[in-house]
Amino acid sequence: MQCSATHAHHVQSVGDIDKRLLRVERSTALAACAIQRRAYRGDHAGVCTSDEIYGAHKIHAELRDTTVASHDTRWARVGLNRVANLMRCAQLRGVSNRRSYVVTTERDDTAPKAPDLVNRQFVATAPDQLWVADITYVPVQGEFIFLAVVLDVWSRKVVGWHIGESLHTEMILAALEMAARARKPESVIHHSDQGCQYTSLAFGSRCKELNVRPSMGTVGDAYDNAMAESFFALLESELLSRRTFKTKAEAAMALFTYIEAWYNRTRRHGALGQISPLAFENNFNAKKVQNDATNPTTKSTTTGDPSGQNSSETAKTNLNDAMLIAMQPS
Repeated sequence: MQCSATHAHHVQSVGDIDKRLLRVERSTALAACAIQRRAYRGDHAGVCTSDEIYGAHKIHAELRDTTVASHDTRWARVGLNRVANLMRCAQLRGVSNRRSYVVTTERDDTAPKAPDLVNRQFVATAPDQLWVADITYVPVQGEFIFLAVVLDVWSRKVVGWHIGESLHTEMILAALEMAARARKPESVIHHSDQGCQYTSLAFGSRCKELNVRPSMGTVGDAYDNAMAESFFALLESELLSRRTFKTKAEAAMALFTYIEAWYNRTRRHGALGQISPLAFENNFNAKKVQNDATNPTTKSTTTGDPSGQNSSETAKTNLNDAMLIAMQPS
C-alpha cells in the first residue's frame, strides 16, 4: 500500500516536472517569436522594424517600451540576459558598426584654418551648443555620390544633410543651411576636419552670417571628428554594407529614408537612454514647457524647431535636389 502511494507520488512529481518544462519551452518559444516578429524584423503593421539591425540591448529596450504599439506588459519582467539568450538560441544577431576609416579629405594648404575649439571633447549640455560635420561617399554601380551631414552632439540628431555628385563647397553649404534653418542657432560651434570645402572663403563667410563658429581638427584623423565618423560607421553597417544601389535615385531615396525615417525618428541610441534623437528632444522640450508654466519668471530654451516641420520641408527639398542630380546623364 505504501509502495503504491510512493509510486503514485513519483508519477505525479514527474508529471509536474514535465508540465513545468512544457511551460518553460512554450514561454521560450513565444518569447523568441515575439522578438523575431515585433522588434527584430518588425510586426505585420511594420511597427518598429529594425530590419535585423538591433542587438540585445536595443531589443530589450524595445520590448519594455510602453509607448510602442501592441506593447505586452509581461515583457516588463524580462531581463537583458534573458533577451540575449533567446536571441542566441534563435540565431539572431545585431549588425556590427565597425568601419574601416577612409580619408576623403582634400586639404588646401593655402587656406586659413579655424582653431580647434573642441579638442576631442564631444560634450554638450543643451541643444545647438556643438555641431559636428563631415562628408562620406556612397558607391553606385562603379560611380559615387556624396553625403554631407551636420549632427547636433547633444541629441545625436542629423540636423542638416545634403547629397551631391561632387565634393564642392556648395554641398556642405546646403547642409549648413538646412541645419541653420531648422535650429536657428545663436552661437553654435561647427566642428569639422580641414577639408578644402570647410576652409573655403564661402563657407567661412556664411558661418559669420549665421552666427556659427567654425572649429577644425586635423586632416585624416578620425578621432578629431569621432562623432561624425561614428554616424558614418552606423550608416555603413546598417545600410551601405547591406545593399547595392543600381541607380543614384535609389541611393538618394535610401539615404533620405535612413536619416529622416530611421536614424532621427526611430533608431534607439544607448547614449540617449535607448530612445531616438527626436524622442530625446521632444522629452527635453516638454520638460522645458512644463518648467516655464510652473516658473513664469524663468525663460527656457527649446530646440529651434520642436515640431520638426522646417527640418522635414528642407529634407524634402534636399531629396528633390538629389533626385534631379540622379536623373542627369552621366
